[in-house]
Amino acid sequence: MEYSHAGPTQSVHTSLILLGQSHSTEVAAVEAVLSDGRTLRNEVTNGLFVFDAPIQAVGVKVDELKVIGRDNQILQLIEVKPNY
Repeated sequence: MEYSHAGPTQSVHTSLILLGQSHSTEVAAVEAVLSDGRTLRNEVTNGLFVFDAPIQAVGVKVDELKVIGRDNQILQLIEVKPNY
């Protein structure tokens, strides 16, 4: 799993963006757990996923990614390290 996350949001008028690629055909979706308590889900298409979430607070970031298999089971938990 490869991903890019720019880090905590710097403005309340922005979007949090995280994009990535899965090299396994077993991966069906990715869930992003945000520091503001929300969990977002994105289906993996052709090995790619993108999160573009409106944010209403400064400092929100992705804390964890859950890699979900075709049977809806968690295949992997990833602690996200922002690219500051």
